[in-house]
Amino acid sequence: MRVIAGLGITTWLLSNAAAALTPQDFAYGMPIMATEVAAAYRVQLPVDVYKVSVREDLGDVRVFNAQGEAVPYVIRRMDVRDAEGAPTQTLALFPLHADALAGAQGLRVTLDSPNGAIKLQTDGRAASDAPVSQYLIDARPLETAIAALQLSWPESSADFSGRMRIESSDDLATWRIIVAAAPIANLHAGTQQLIESRIETPHIKAKYWRLSFLGHGPSFELNEVRAEAAQGPPRVNWSTLMITGKADPRIPGDYDFDLGARFPLQRVNLILPDTNSVYLADFKSRARDQDPWREIIRAGVYRLATADGQQINGPIEVPLDRDRYWRVHLSGESGASVALRLQGSFTPSEIEFVAHGTPPYLLAYGSSDIAAAATDLSVMPSGALVSTATLGSRSALGGEGRIAAAGSPLDKRNILWAVLVLAVAALATMAARLARNRTRSRP
Repeated sequence: MRVIAGLGITTWLLSNAAAALTPQDFAYGMPIMATEVAAAYRVQLPVDVYKVSVREDLGDVRVFNAQGEAVPYVIRRMDVRDAEGAPTQTLALFPLHADALAGAQGLRVTLDSPNGAIKLQTDGRAASDAPVSQYLIDARPLETAIAALQLSWPESSADFSGRMRIESSDDLATWRIIVAAAPIANLHAGTQQLIESRIETPHIKAKYWRLSFLGHGPSFELNEVRAEAAQGPPRVNWSTLMITGKADPRIPGDYDFDLGARFPLQRVNLILPDTNSVYLADFKSRARDQDPWREIIRAGVYRLATADGQQINGPIEVPLDRDRYWRVHLSGESGASVALRLQGSFTPSEIEFVAHGTPPYLLAYGSSDIAAAATDLSVMPSGALVSTATLGSRSALGGEGRIAAAGSPLDKRNILWAVLVLAVAALATMAARLARNRTRSRP
């Protein structure tokens, strides 16, 4: 009888552990809208999912069909390539002086071979002492798309802050703008320096590239351009946070930022309120309020007024960081605090799900007692149509009460499994005792 009772308890616990989820088990939901019939759909997760989700791995996210059934899904994080580890290649660089061209006029190009050098000839109007206004880059030797251009100039070059336009072409006649105005800076203050020389581009493969300074260019010339090869598919759109900092009254120059959630940041930046400001910023982060600070990166930030408009530094790449709390120290700041804002950016994950059941589908998220249940969708045929969908407005499902117990070391699911393990152990003990009793009773 004890064995039968143990089996009954175990069966009951197992059936409850495997009980079907409903949308009401989650705090909030968003309708998924698709424009075509497909075998599966993918949708980019919005910032609100990261704010509400209890689990760092987004395990408390599900997709339900019109019948209220959870459908198979997988969450894929769109990684950003590590710029320092990306392969680079030096490209042939040709300076074009201001007197030699207006656009591409007055310039004759001779190609020696499909992968050979470019010969540049002008109509005689060029002067050797004329400033360089553009650079032509021969990218034909590259076999992959370009993800970024790394510029170099002599270390003794004069200070400069400006913007540069990046264009690409396959015939040197038709050009398309790739980056409209990338910040370029070469600034020094005592022993400190602020260099902005890397320009990130969309993943594009083109034979030729043209770099043009907007407005007045620098007094120095570039001596090298290196191209970073694109790895993997192009990046998705960036999601951006803007957090206002609080100055630490005890330490001049220190500012604290609370992101409100653990976002997978890959870029940071500071929005300076005052024009003609230049600082060296030290970025730190930590997961919990009581944890020690971790050094993340030191970088220069600026906001300068020039004849061509305001110049500000570009975003600062950081290793993937999920910490909620950030601190920034500004070197060279005066005693008075400034209204400083931290800009954090990341490439959001996307959820891909099988179109099981009938639409419409619902994205549900936020639950303190839901375990991850992603499915390996790699078994799907390569020819299966996977369509991109969009999300509607957020609505309440189970409400805030579904995430109220977040952070508890033992949620309902953990307790259930603990009881299940104890029941199985008790069942094994009873079976062992029964076996010993039978052995003893034998003649």
